[in-house]
Amino acid sequence: MTVAQERRVAAITGGSSGIGAATARALAASGYELVLGARRLDRLKEVAEPLGAQALPLDVTDLASVEAFAASIPRLDVLVANAGKA
Repeated sequence: MTVAQERRVAAITGGSSGIGAATARALAASGYELVLGARRLDRLKEVAEPLGAQALPLDVTDLASVEAFAASIPRLDVLVANAGKA
């Protein structure tokens, strides 16, 4: 498979609800491979599983968590930085 034929990869922070979850659904419908991150892993999995997305724990206020999230993404075409502190 050539690079042009590979699926585009998008990572979304704050993907467990609201704008992040809606963006995940829209990108999945457009053919993107998704990596979703959020603090609430149980809710994140509810969004990720129907989309075939990877769900990873992510706390954007913790540098080690952000580094682990980033390290798990082998290729990245789109980053949606949506996480917020609630």
